[in-house]
Amino acid sequence: MPEEHRIKLTAGEKVLLHLYEYTKYVDHFEVPFAVTQDGIAEAIGILRSHVPRTIKNLMDKGYVEEKLAHVIGSERRRKVYFLTTPGIAHAKKIRDDVKAVEWIFGIPEEKEERILKEVISAKSVEEGTAEKKDSTESKFFKPGICYLIKFITTDFVHNLLRRELKNARCLVLSRMPPQRIKSIIESNEIKSYWLSGIESEESVSATNLVRIFSIIKSFSEQEKGGTVVIDGIEYLIAQNGLDAVMKFIHMVEDFIISNNLTLVIPLSPPAVDPGFLALLERELEIISEESIEKAMVKRVVGVEQSKAESISQKAGVSPSLSEFLEKISDEAISFHSKIPSIAHFFGRQEELKLIDELIASKTHRFIVIHGIAGMGKTTLGAKVARNYLKKCNVFWMRIYDWVTLRTIISEFGEILFLMKRQHLKNYMETKPIIDIGEVCGILERDLKNANALIFIDDFQKVNEEIKNFFNSVLDAVANIEGIKFIILSRHPVPFYDIRDIEQKKIVAEIELKGLDKESTFAFLRMKGFPETMFERIYALTKGHPLALEFMKSVEDVKQTSSGIYKFIFNEIFMKLNETEKSLLKKISVFRHPLPIEAISYTFPTYTSDTFTHLINRGLLSQTGENLYEVHELVREFFYNMMSVQEKNEAHKCAAQYYLEIINRNEVFSERTYLEASYHLYKTKDFEKLVDIITTNSFRLIQQGYIHEMLELIENLPEIAFSSRIDMYVLKGTIYDIMARWDDSLKAYNAALPIAKNLLDAKDKEIKMMKLYERIAHVLYNKSEWLDAIKYYQESLKIAKKLEDTIGIVNAKRGLGLVYWRTGEYAKAKEHVQDALKHAEKINDTATYVNLKIEMGMIHDELGDFNTAATNYTDAIKYAEENYFYYELARAQHNLGGTYLEMHDFEKAQACYEKALELFKKLGYFREIYWTMFNLAEVYIRMSGDIQKAEALLNEAYINLKRIGDMHGVASVYRYLGMAKRHSGDYEKAEEYLLKSIELLEKLSLPHRLAESYFELGLVYKHQLRKDEAIECFEKAYAIFEKIGARVYYLRKLYDTMKL
Repeated sequence: MPEEHRIKLTAGEKVLLHLYEYTKYVDHFEVPFAVTQDGIAEAIGILRSHVPRTIKNLMDKGYVEEKLAHVIGSERRRKVYFLTTPGIAHAKKIRDDVKAVEWIFGIPEEKEERILKEVISAKSVEEGTAEKKDSTESKFFKPGICYLIKFITTDFVHNLLRRELKNARCLVLSRMPPQRIKSIIESNEIKSYWLSGIESEESVSATNLVRIFSIIKSFSEQEKGGTVVIDGIEYLIAQNGLDAVMKFIHMVEDFIISNNLTLVIPLSPPAVDPGFLALLERELEIISEESIEKAMVKRVVGVEQSKAESISQKAGVSPSLSEFLEKISDEAISFHSKIPSIAHFFGRQEELKLIDELIASKTHRFIVIHGIAGMGKTTLGAKVARNYLKKCNVFWMRIYDWVTLRTIISEFGEILFLMKRQHLKNYMETKPIIDIGEVCGILERDLKNANALIFIDDFQKVNEEIKNFFNSVLDAVANIEGIKFIILSRHPVPFYDIRDIEQKKIVAEIELKGLDKESTFAFLRMKGFPETMFERIYALTKGHPLALEFMKSVEDVKQTSSGIYKFIFNEIFMKLNETEKSLLKKISVFRHPLPIEAISYTFPTYTSDTFTHLINRGLLSQTGENLYEVHELVREFFYNMMSVQEKNEAHKCAAQYYLEIINRNEVFSERTYLEASYHLYKTKDFEKLVDIITTNSFRLIQQGYIHEMLELIENLPEIAFSSRIDMYVLKGTIYDIMARWDDSLKAYNAALPIAKNLLDAKDKEIKMMKLYERIAHVLYNKSEWLDAIKYYQESLKIAKKLEDTIGIVNAKRGLGLVYWRTGEYAKAKEHVQDALKHAEKINDTATYVNLKIEMGMIHDELGDFNTAATNYTDAIKYAEENYFYYELARAQHNLGGTYLEMHDFEKAQACYEKALELFKKLGYFREIYWTMFNLAEVYIRMSGDIQKAEALLNEAYINLKRIGDMHGVASVYRYLGMAKRHSGDYEKAEEYLLKSIELLEKLSLPHRLAESYFELGLVYKHQLRKDEAIECFEKAYAIFEKIGARVYYLRKLYDTMKL
């Protein structure tokens, strides 16, 4: 399409057109991934971070509404977006206005089809064969084969079907009405049915699978051959469930193959359950966008280059068909759009060769490229990234000053999600507190054979927490093939040591220095400098790329041997006018790219001429949609050039800019609040800073900005919040999350006297109640049971006085857990029962489900398994109804344990397997391995499958030890001892059980210790070591009796001791 006729759509218009295709799902129980913010970003090709603002603008105009809904393939409800009635009308108008040609791979369809016809015709003449006029019949779909088309964009599927089914006999069952299908597929032999909620001549109810199959059967009987397209599997699943749809597909597949038809099922992988997708992939022939694009290339690959170029020129494709095919290949396997563009590239051939060798290396996992600022690390990295776009999955990340551990791990989650590996993304969405061991376990599993290069730029900016994380990642990926990290940094960041470089050879360092003479001269030649100046410039810059880039004329060349900062002063700073200097100084306080509105707010008198001049000189660069930044080296220089007063004024202006965004009530942005806080801190406006922090603290904690907030709070002078209870509570909460329990108690105790002196009596009691409950919770975590009971009782006393039901529930639940841990099961049961009654009164379903699980745990300890099972079953029911997936997995796991003690091994196995599947989907790493060793016990006791049990136990041991879960490790030792006892290897069994006992004694876990003593007694009994067996049984008996022994364990012990 000629440039003058092309219509450029705004991001908002693209969103409207995208959501227009999904209006049919507005009232559905389950909705596609495409209507989430992630799905919208992926579909229309904008950054995920730009979606909230775009959506907010459309909502303000009344075009879009936000809902909470269950997303197909996700384990929890998420925010989704649909068009309102005015939005539908506006989107339809945009669609009608845009009369653009459908594009395939960047070329109009009719032009692409004409190219293909001419190419195929040329090829057939060369071979002495004649092609029929219509050469566009399907080259992909063959009779007797069932295909699964995995797609990202619906346009791709529509274009494929349009091309491959043109003039073909076909039956289409789709969520699109027949008239829409006929506008996509040009054929007189097409029959189409709309999958809907009604029955008619041209529509069929999605729940009537019998009639759908009958339609397919009738299509086959009318005439031999043809293609059946089922477009709407997600909708069928939503209406019928996974099992029913899978059985239906099996039935259709058998019929298609036996009648020599073709079946085509288009499907977007993120929209369906991963397990269901895996079954389909096993059953059907897979066609991905990549494989189709490669097949398109194969159609023309046999034509001589000159003929291909001739044909492409006739069709108006520039510059050549070979470049077009190369473009197809690039787009087919490139996943990310963050790779920086390269204006020009000179030299670095030795570095490129070395990097290629390291990427091909069997051992190296990390390639660290370091060099001083402006040395061209980013450009070299971008060059390597672009070189590998055709060969593997390439991803680009950049570290900013404000990047947190959660930001980094979430980015990894997005990378893996693009590769259809969504465990880490699910984990990050469901876990407010990150466990590094769990994350590394997921990375170790999901990065295997990823065939990926991950570039991380500006790595020198990582904080200590992120550095430690990469140290763990280094261990996790050391033995994984198919993954390389390329680190770009000003200096080596020590997350590795010399052994990783020289002995293990998993890290390689490349120090980047200036360009060589030849490359420098080529650069200067390109910039138009006279060759007589080359030697002098090289002597001045030593081939420093940034210095060369900033040189704009002969006058820039000075006979000086000073460093880069002096060069910036002489050749940049001194050549700017006062307005330009002032602008660069003021915006140097911003820590990350900023929009034009921030620049104009900070410096209202700036002109477009000033702005253009700074861009032309390379001092400002565009990094995203309407985002600009100053090169870091230049930013540091200008920031340091300011006086203390100038810095204070610039920070004050930046703070005000962010506060105004907050006051406009735009979409909540954690980054906006943190940047406002940072600039307020720099100006020492502590009063406003405390207000900002406390108002939004818990939202920021949920998003993982714990360390950033703690750093701000700890650096505040005590006087800034000495009278603020909320600040002490926030401090205590953050310390509690970080398991810094002594610091947490100190913060809460500092808040107590302030609360006691409050004038408002009711407010005083509410705050005292909450503080006591928080202190009790910390004491519970410290296993200081008596003090925990005391504070829970104080909290309960006030809650009862205030008739505060939530306060009563929290205190009662806390007391129940303390008494359960200390073995006082009667008291535990009493408090949890009371909490259940109160939770039911106020319809607190989430707490009710957890209390049901905890009641089941108490009855398990008492040996009352039927009552325990009833509580777990109730919890499962409520959890399923309310989409509480973590609680559902927890209840299934505990129910498995109950059935195990009842010797109902088949039910125990079924429960554990369900729990394991859920924990894996949710990404709860520790729980995965706890479930594994419990499942191992089932295998040991049910079938004696020791080999299968030991495989699970060994995997659990490795991962639990890595994440530091010593309670879990001790339990694995006990189960390994049990497995060895059952296999008759008593010496090994004794070794494992003694290790378990040693750990459990250190951890002060009496009930687990008693179980290990009991198991060791059984080993000694089999070895006829009577006295040692009796000693172990007596120790177990004493412990169980002390903590309110389980009835069934006492019975076992009595029976065993009699033997």
